[in-house]
Amino acid sequence: MKLQEILRNIRKADQDYRMIQDGDRIAVGVSGGKDSMVLLAALHMYSKFQGKNFHVVGIHIKIGFPNMDFSEVEAFCERESIEFHSFDSMIYKILQRNLDKNGDLKCSLCSKFKKASVIEEAKKLNCNKIAFGHHSNDAVETLFMNMIHGGKIATFLPKMYMSRTDVMFIRPLIYCFEEDILNAQCNNEIPFVKSTCPNDGYTERQEMKDMLKELYEKYPMAKGNFVHMLSNEKQVDLWHKLQDDEEDPFEKMMKENVPVFNLQSAFPYLINNNFPTPCDQCVVIENGKLSTCGRCIDIPGLCNECGYFFVAEYTLLFKGTPKIIFEMLKTYLKYI
Repeated sequence: MKLQEILRNIRKADQDYRMIQDGDRIAVGVSGGKDSMVLLAALHMYSKFQGKNFHVVGIHIKIGFPNMDFSEVEAFCERESIEFHSFDSMIYKILQRNLDKNGDLKCSLCSKFKKASVIEEAKKLNCNKIAFGHHSNDAVETLFMNMIHGGKIATFLPKMYMSRTDVMFIRPLIYCFEEDILNAQCNNEIPFVKSTCPNDGYTERQEMKDMLKELYEKYPMAKGNFVHMLSNEKQVDLWHKLQDDEEDPFEKMMKENVPVFNLQSAFPYLINNNFPTPCDQCVVIENGKLSTCGRCIDIPGLCNECGYFFVAEYTLLFKGTPKIIFEMLKTYLKYI
């Protein structure tokens, strides 16, 4: 099988988040869909890489939806020497007895039952980790769903330890886009089983997927940027409410005699004082946090190590040569 792109992204995710260690026995939750089948095949191949020493086990929980034939999946696993197990469950019957107010199956309840069942069977098979086929698109969709419906900026983690069950969840496909997975499945003729869940294609996640598809068509760069932002911790800039016993960062700067200027008082200081040489990039300090500014991105020679700060609206803290700061001021004037 030719899965180089998928394997490259799995390796990067493994290196970035240390997902897999020697001796791991990893259960892959196999729904039968393209994502989980490509993950099962690719992770099995990854276990054969030089220096890798872990074992992959495919686990399928039979939800109970009608007309889902896994015979091709079982034949594929046997042909590729992948350990694979199927387990019966009562999940569909339980869901039918606990419909939502519109008479539909509850997706969140189904997800909880499936995860619990996979954990239970994985533990019986002596697996210490469980891999799920969530990819980059899933992560961004989850982020937007949480923002819209939950008022929080959050998505699932690449790796998460479940202390109650003593098992680790990993998501090796987080750097893969959905189209990469679909291409890998199609080009390698990896079998899959289409879901017969009555909610398939009619969920809030599908609505989010459709909305983001339109956005990506208008702003193609957003697709990669959205994934990048999920790990771009240095440029997180949200509101910070000061606690009763917390000191205001600007007042603290004044107490420490850090030179803070407005535009009217800056030039006299530039004339009478010397400044260290600046570096590459400017920084913003807002709500007590440092982050890259972006307003002065067109000015060469500014860096977050040299101490440029926009400390508040119309207020600047300067370090650097007069020439660089003059260019910085000219740029800053565009934004006020």
